[in-house]
Amino acid sequence: MAKKRSGPFSLKEERQLIQMAASSATLEEAAAIFRTSVDTIEKKSKKLGIQLRRRGRKKGSPAL
Repeated sequence: MAKKRSGPFSLKEERQLIQMAASSATLEEAAAIFRTSVDTIEKKSKKLGIQLRRRGRKKGSPAL
């Protein structure tokens, strides 16, 4: 199993996350790439002012 990440996101990783959001990546895909939880990616994306979608949720579906 891959080692979990530790420490804050680097500027390079923040840029990569922004690019992933622009290319319609999901929270789950980003979490796998950065080896962290979906919650961590969700919090970071909110701080950066970007939005990543959750896997399997259709557009217009209400959040649970």
